[in-house]
Amino acid sequence: MKTTIFFRLLLATLLPLTFVFVLIISTISNIIYANGVLAAKDATQWEGSQLARQFTEKLDEMQGILEVVAQSLGDLDYRRADAHARTDRMLRRLIEADSDFLSVWYAYEPGAFPGDGRVFKTLLRRDGEIREIHDITPELLDDTARSPWYNRALASGRLYLEFM
Repeated sequence: MKTTIFFRLLLATLLPLTFVFVLIISTISNIIYANGVLAAKDATQWEGSQLARQFTEKLDEMQGILEVVAQSLGDLDYRRADAHARTDRMLRRLIEADSDFLSVWYAYEPGAFPGDGRVFKTLLRRDGEIREIHDITPELLDDTARSPWYNRALASGRLYLEFM
């Protein structure tokens, strides 16, 4: 019987100690988890704000570049025989200079250049190479829903930016 009393005493002592130990470990784990969640939330918010700042800076930079190009195109003397080639070179340089520009579309109204028709061009960066593709047509430009980049800019006289 002495062993039974000893085991009962041992059990009576160890059981509360085990309970206290589990409670302490559980509390510490909860505190660590809560602090980890807060740290992750803070890090996520900081990273999100950094990404938003970088995105805003890049958009501002791109808008500035496009405004300079638009001003340069506006100052171009379209009566010159090489006006179309100058426009092409300027826009090719734009797309070559910044890897964030994947394509440039442009179109001019009839009579902008010597000749009788409109001028259309699309420059597209694909596989590191800039290619000219022919996807702009008078029908496309006449459809305001399919060509807001042209019609909104034409109506407002300002750049129209579209992000996909």
